[in-house]
Amino acid sequence: MEPLRYSISETAQVAFSLMHFRASAWKTLAFLCAFVVAIACLAWSTGRLPEVVPVIVGGGVGIALWLGILRFIIVPWQAKRAWNEFALIKEPIDLTLTETGFNPVSYTHLT
Repeated sequence: MEPLRYSISETAQVAFSLMHFRASAWKTLAFLCAFVVAIACLAWSTGRLPEVVPVIVGGGVGIALWLGILRFIIVPWQAKRAWNEFALIKEPIDLTLTETGFNPVSYTHLT
């Protein structure tokens, strides 16, 4: 089979970074939700739930704001910066398809 020349574009680098962020963000969000529920249960059991509700709401808004800033500003900026700074990301690679998957044939920066 003919080798396929492949290189990573800036758009693909940003998409990969966002995909990775999405997976880790859900885990972080699940942990924080479990923590908030535990705090709410503790506050309810001690009779101080009305005092803790503003803290829980403020924390939820803060977490949502921070995740939004990460998703729409910081992660794309870091991915674009990495793509621009590291030359090996942009280098094309020749791949062949085998029964076990893709195998690199050659790297243009090594030849």
